[in-house]
Amino acid sequence: MTIEQLKTTLTRKENVVIEYKTAKGGIPANMWDTVSAFANTNGGVIFFGVAEKNKMPVVDGLTRDEVIDLKKKFWDLANNRQNLNLCFFNEDDVHEAETEKGWVLVIEVIRVV
Repeated sequence: MTIEQLKTTLTRKENVVIEYKTAKGGIPANMWDTVSAFANTNGGVIFFGVAEKNKMPVVDGLTRDEVIDLKKKFWDLANNRQNLNLCFFNEDDVHEAETEKGWVLVIEVIRVV
């Protein structure tokens, strides 16, 4: 996802292929529900470091170090069979992006079924 695509996406409300998750407290516990829903339908994109206010996305203002830590934790969890039977993510699916208001971790979930 390019920075222009990210900027465009961050003007849209959540929908069946876009999910925003604040990550101020770390990776949200309900992340795997979203991964499962996307993987079992048409795929989608999860944005960590983006909250919703009045049903619109707002970047949380994470630092690059916080996003790098989230990325490492994501990979640790994704490779744990208690979370996923088989890790179907590859390096290109998980990346960080800088916005004017802070960093965002972008996780692209492919359709698995």
